[in-house]
Amino acid sequence: MSTVREPRPGLESPAPEPVQALTVPLRSALVVKPPAGYVGLPRIAGYEIMHVLGQGGMSTVYLASHLKLKRRVAIKMIKREDWDDPAQRERFRKEAQSIASLQHPNIVQIFEVGETDGAPFLALEYISGGTLSRHIGGRPLPVKHAARIAQQLAEAIQFAHDRQIIHRDLKPGNILLSAEPNTRPDGHTPKHFPGESSTMNSRQVPPLTRVPKITDFGLARLLTDANRQTQSGMAIGTPSYMAPEQAAGKSDQVGKPADIYGLGTILYEMLTGRPPFEGDTILETVQLVRREEPVPPGRLNRKVPRDLETICLKCLEKEPSRRYASAHDLALDLERFLNKHPVLARPVGLPGRTMKWARRRPTEAIATVGGFMLFTGLVIYLATVQTLLGRLKYSNAQLEVKTHQLEELTEQEKSRNRNLRGLLKDSQTAPGEWLKLAESEPDDVWAQLRAADALLAQNQPDEARAYLNHARKLAREAVRQPSATLSNWGDLAAVHDRTSEMHRQFNDESGSWNEQTTSRQLREWIVEQDSESPRWRFDLCMSLLKLARMHLERESMEDDHVAVMLLRRRLELLTITTGGVDLLQAKLHTHELLAEVHIRLGDMSTADAHVNEAKSIRVRLYSNKPKVPAALKS
Repeated sequence: MSTVREPRPGLESPAPEPVQALTVPLRSALVVKPPAGYVGLPRIAGYEIMHVLGQGGMSTVYLASHLKLKRRVAIKMIKREDWDDPAQRERFRKEAQSIASLQHPNIVQIFEVGETDGAPFLALEYISGGTLSRHIGGRPLPVKHAARIAQQLAEAIQFAHDRQIIHRDLKPGNILLSAEPNTRPDGHTPKHFPGESSTMNSRQVPPLTRVPKITDFGLARLLTDANRQTQSGMAIGTPSYMAPEQAAGKSDQVGKPADIYGLGTILYEMLTGRPPFEGDTILETVQLVRREEPVPPGRLNRKVPRDLETICLKCLEKEPSRRYASAHDLALDLERFLNKHPVLARPVGLPGRTMKWARRRPTEAIATVGGFMLFTGLVIYLATVQTLLGRLKYSNAQLEVKTHQLEELTEQEKSRNRNLRGLLKDSQTAPGEWLKLAESEPDDVWAQLRAADALLAQNQPDEARAYLNHARKLAREAVRQPSATLSNWGDLAAVHDRTSEMHRQFNDESGSWNEQTTSRQLREWIVEQDSESPRWRFDLCMSLLKLARMHLERESMEDDHVAVMLLRRRLELLTITTGGVDLLQAKLHTHELLAEVHIRLGDMSTADAHVNEAKSIRVRLYSNKPKVPAALKS
């Protein structure tokens, strides 16, 4: 489930504004009407909706109480703007169908499927213990606990596979942990775990204190469903946890082995504290998944036994046929390890590693075989040596070019760091002046905002709160006046933006989200009233960028689609705005973000188009090209 709160429009809800140099707004004489009011919590017969648990790109999850049964449930609903979208309703229906057929102790249960005011909803089991990803927190778990969790998840996935359902997005973020001890419904704590044979010596395994449960079947599909939603060529899932066939966009080949791979990534992260593949960019991560072998867990955590490492690496085989034949086979091997019995998985020997290397790097493998064949004739040998020398010369020339480019980038980075140090020095000396200005101008919204900005720059959100609250009070009083202008509404949007930054420093993600969303709504409305003002368009561009980044941090397909819409809207505003270098840099950054998101979504053609646009802008920004070494000219 997503942990982002649903934005609630209205004056009483907070929202964000762009992080840009503050300038005192010009006071417009235009009198305007307030924007449309905000929508509150939904009403569902038989339930009391308490608050928003989280929000994804296309759905919202609420915490609710079943009035008759007196139990808490999680209510999942399509977002209001998608109520009439047939594709979203069909996807929502399929998710409900998938979960409803899976009654298993390690799968989040569904209690009810219904509709209220034309909007479908699901009433799901409420799990309060957080995600496995948060429980790991970048640190390895005890190996036996990790093996036990993986064993239970494998049994649950086998249960889904027996009903012809594949998950396709298994990762620690989609595993919830109960907050209660692992007990049976009668309250008795068993001596062995669900799915564990009582004939084996399970006393050797320390007990788990939480029950893992699989959630988020939004990407799941029936193997028997001929009308598949995902088209061939589109990558689905999360890059670091995708199976290689998923990363290649071969959705028609994604079956049960992809879930075995997903279980392997979860076990790997529990053993090492990190996913098996994690590049600096999404594209690099996808390439690592497709072509490289994971670092053996034992090299990252010396406490990992060889047998458990072998089990994990067997799940992560590139070829689906080399993984476990079923999730049940994986669960049995994990059970054998837990009870100190010999496992069936075997480490890959030298011949196997050689074959893997040859499949990953066919060019180098062919060159190696060609080296042995050189001994069959002097002529072939000399020709091959000449070719290799030519390649080496070209590689050295390329290395020289890269070195020159790196030196230029290093110099640019040094210059940037000097500028940043100057800005930091200014921010450290300015707070006193801004605080004095705020005290001397208690009725000026921007004086209060500047004081809050100075304190936030010093990571003092508690002190900034008082100035933001006072600025909010002044801005709201101004917009309630009959003579309220667009500048007054712009002040209110600015207050919401600064308040979003304050919530972010408090690590209050939902509060920051709501404040930034409100600021964006106000600025969209302001641009509708005065579409010719570059200032309003610029403010809105910054709000769109911040919201897009928040969606991208969620790392889900739904949020990625929302981020694309926000960034396209930003690009549209930047296109009709005139400016110099700053405008070009803003366009460059937007194209780069759009390319990254489309790579994550598997839309490579659109990603290439944005990459080309970014290259064109770079040519305009950086006219000094590196010199071409003489070796390349020859």
